[in-house]
Parts: sequence; structure tokens; C-alpha cells
Amino acid sequence: MICRLFLDSVFVLIAVSVLLTGIGYVVPYVFLPNRGLRLGFDSNQSSWLISVVGISNTVGRFVFGFIASIKHVNSLMLYSTMIIICGICSVLSVLLTTFPLQMCYALCFGFLSSKS
Repeated sequence: MICRLFLDSVFVLIAVSVLLTGIGYVVPYVFLPNRGLRLGFDSNQSSWLISVVGISNTVGRFVFGFIASIKHVNSLMLYSTMIIICGICSVLSVLLTTFPLQMCYALCFGFLSSKS
């Protein structure tokens, strides 16, 4: 019975997505303050980057929880879309070298990753 699940392409895609998301999810939390220090931000600014991730993640959980509870919203599509956009933001974050741009990345990462 369990082996039949692995023949379902949707299940396999979700399983792989969750695995890869779980592996990469902690990277910004670990390295964002160090990136800030390396870019020349002071320690207070670098700590604000993590604070913004946490605050926007909390807000995003409420927002996406409300959106997912709407009857005609496909929550799997919502999850997938937010994770893809979050990944794109993370890839592009290396181009953001100023404090305001890193704050925008922290805000986007926290908000979009709240769905996962």
C-alpha cells in the first residue's frame, strides 16, 4: 500500500519539494546575520535582518492561513507558488548588497516562507 504512493507523481513531487525545502530552509537563518556583517553592516543592523524575517514570517502565517481557508483557493498551488517565489528571492539575494535591499530580502523571505 505505501509503495503505491511512490507511483503517484503528485506525491513524489510534494515529497521531493518538502525534502529540498527542509534542507535549504535554515540557510538564510544561519547565514543572514553573517552576510550583513560581511557587507559592512554593524551588528545591530545585522541582527535586525533576522528580526524582520521572524516578524514577517509571523504576519505571513496569518495572511496565508486566511487565504488558504478561502473555499476556492487551492492550498497546494498556493504553497508551491510561495516556495518557488521564495527560492527565486533567495537566489537573487546575492545581488542585494545594501542594508535596505537586504531588509527587503529578509521581509520577502520571512513572509513567503511562512507558508511552508
